[in-house]
Amino acid sequence: MLRPQILLASRHLGPCVGPRTGASQLSRQLPILARRAYSDSQPPAPSTTPAGDTNSPSARVIPNRTTGQNASGSPNKSRGLFRKVRNKAPSPPPAVLDRTRLPSSLHSQMPNANLLRLRDACQCSLCVDPDSGQKTFATTHLPNKPELQSAELDGGGSLTVVWENDPLSGGGTHESVYTPEFIERWKETSQRKLISRVLWDRAMLEEELDSCRVSYDDWMAGGDKFRDAFIALHKTGLIFVNGVPESETSVEEIGRQIGRLQDTFYGLTWDVISKPQAENVAYTNQFLGLHQDLLYYFDCPRIQLLHCIANDCDGGESLFSDGVRTAMQLQLQSPEQYATLTSENVSYHYDRNGHLYGNSRPTIRDSGAGFVPSVWWSPPFQDVFSSRTKVNRWHRAAALFQRTLEAPENLFEYKMRPGECVVFDNWRVLHGRRHFNTAQGKRWLKGTYVNNQVFQGRTSKLLAEFDSHQVKESSHDMWVAEKEALDAQLGGSREKGPASEEATISEQAPAAGQ
Repeated sequence: MLRPQILLASRHLGPCVGPRTGASQLSRQLPILARRAYSDSQPPAPSTTPAGDTNSPSARVIPNRTTGQNASGSPNKSRGLFRKVRNKAPSPPPAVLDRTRLPSSLHSQMPNANLLRLRDACQCSLCVDPDSGQKTFATTHLPNKPELQSAELDGGGSLTVVWENDPLSGGGTHESVYTPEFIERWKETSQRKLISRVLWDRAMLEEELDSCRVSYDDWMAGGDKFRDAFIALHKTGLIFVNGVPESETSVEEIGRQIGRLQDTFYGLTWDVISKPQAENVAYTNQFLGLHQDLLYYFDCPRIQLLHCIANDCDGGESLFSDGVRTAMQLQLQSPEQYATLTSENVSYHYDRNGHLYGNSRPTIRDSGAGFVPSVWWSPPFQDVFSSRTKVNRWHRAAALFQRTLEAPENLFEYKMRPGECVVFDNWRVLHGRRHFNTAQGKRWLKGTYVNNQVFQGRTSKLLAEFDSHQVKESSHDMWVAEKEALDAQLGGSREKGPASEEATISEQAPAAGQ
């Protein structure tokens, strides 16, 4: 094919090419000849450039063999080797499916629809073992950018996605079907929802106390009233179960309605009763200030249950305070002190009877943007401060935190009666007790714990079972609502300032008869 083109082009060269033309000269001319021959073989493109317009970008500055000039009017030294060539307008490319993302019409149903995340979540029997429910592959077995062939949402709300070049299907296609239940879970994972909380003071809790009670029979039945009580536990962090049988196993039965109990070195259950040479101040009749249990554990209990079996002695009133409310109050009134308590860690430890535990935590846990999921406060088990801790700065902030916790308006005091079981959030609600007189009567509580993972798992299962999505909101929305409500309760806390320096409850005189 090249030889006819060369012969065709040679007609324009005249004496420039002949038998005695050097090989090097000919090799230099060949590319030019090929382009020229190709140009001659093409029909001229219709021109849209006005006559005489040599500045148009579609008119190249190429020598014109007829005039001997190029398009700018300069002399043509190549003597007719080239002619003017005009560019064709490019044709629009054919429509092609974007195989790297879901169609935009599906974004509202599937927010944050990363294709690797979506392919990895396939629930078919090839990808998830039907018997064990476990994945049959590692995410790394998938390509970084799975290829999409099609995606369609049917009338029932299920999404069907077909993948191309799928390695788990031998390089062929793979079909994934995502049910409406899965899509709802996808949305929940994208923006985790939480049950809204009520940040309470003493007056508020006393007013809402009836809604924080449930009978033992209703709790054990696991129906609507159990669900309502469980949601109340999320909202206030504190509920009471009434009519509990006088049995040492009753607290286990109540706890197992939430899930598996958390075993500790105290045992699966334990007794809060006064005894000599106690290994824990709780096992005495002494005053016990507000605190949280087992902060020296990495996995400290989330839920604590205390069943009152006997309490007929003088004193021994239980004390409760909403630690998250106190933290939020400091966030509003004393942001600098709040920042200190979120950044400075405090060490906790336990070293008795062959058990050695230790852990460190900030007093206030801020998960970001001011949202407070928990607080940590347990003076009896506080360890030596780290040399890195700014102790004096922490002390000033912690003193304000304690005064606010123990302020009379924030402290709920309640004497438990036999047959009652208090269930409270150990990550939020601090508890304590007043001194009691052991000369007459008896005070005996039976306790157990549930860890956070069990509690959260029961919550998710319960809400899915009862379709209670209306009680949930995002952590950011929750924080905004809590902050606005608390600010209104405090009467414009930013202007009011921090809590006054009142005596702490540990310094107050004991109640009559103690």
